[in-house]
Amino acid sequence: MELLEKETFYYKYNDHLIEPVHCAFFKEDNNQGITSHQEAVLAFLTYFNRVWCIWTPKFVPGLTQKFSEVPKVEVTLTPEVEARIEAEVDAQIKGDIQGEIKYLQAVGRKVDLKKLQIDHEERKQERYQMIKELRKEREALLIRFPQLYERTEEVTLTYMEETSFDTYDGFPIRVNPEMMKADEISSTTFFAKGGEYQIAFCSYLQTHRTIEDFRRVNQLLFPDRSELVIYQWHTDFTNFYNEGRRDDGAYLWSIYDKKQKRFTVIDIELFIP
Repeated sequence: MELLEKETFYYKYNDHLIEPVHCAFFKEDNNQGITSHQEAVLAFLTYFNRVWCIWTPKFVPGLTQKFSEVPKVEVTLTPEVEARIEAEVDAQIKGDIQGEIKYLQAVGRKVDLKKLQIDHEERKQERYQMIKELRKEREALLIRFPQLYERTEEVTLTYMEETSFDTYDGFPIRVNPEMMKADEISSTTFFAKGGEYQIAFCSYLQTHRTIEDFRRVNQLLFPDRSELVIYQWHTDFTNFYNEGRRDDGAYLWSIYDKKQKRFTVIDIELFIP
């Protein structure tokens, strides 16, 4: 089973396009039914385990040194991007001012509009510079990401015989394959309005999502649904979904496209921010 890096990394770089869905794609010419689905899920978790340690290399001996060998890159934001950031910050600051005015009026305090504007102008510049730097850091990391990912090739899942992962939070991802259970569902059920996938998608708290967003994301990920084989997995075989299981839910699906001979593995984790 081969990770399709170009397709998978694209949505890593552009996760806002499919949020709250996380995904990875795998080529599989010799599909062996649920056994291959299980392999795809484990490959999906392996991918995210490797991505995770890019952010936390100190947990893997020698990885920080390997990462230091990847050349640094300098990123210059385009005028269009800088203008968009400035407009977003300006809108946020104006909202802050209006909120503070309402609060002061509600508690019967005098509103010094000039002072508020001066204070918020200073905050605006600080926030603008901070967001610009964060954006440059993010874009630099995305440029370096394929090389960083390549250097995590020795990072693997931690296989265990535990039957409960509630106490195993954080890196690395731990799994017990013997606990893996799944239910096959039809394509109609999977994409249905009112189905678990749609409800989970629209229940995400960090970003407002609608039915139209749900349809748009599925058009991106599954443009041809004519020959899909889908399994929905229980998530208690791994610590990776602890947070979602404690809060509002964690969902995991493996989808095999018989035409393209390709697996798409997706998840949605719902937690209280």
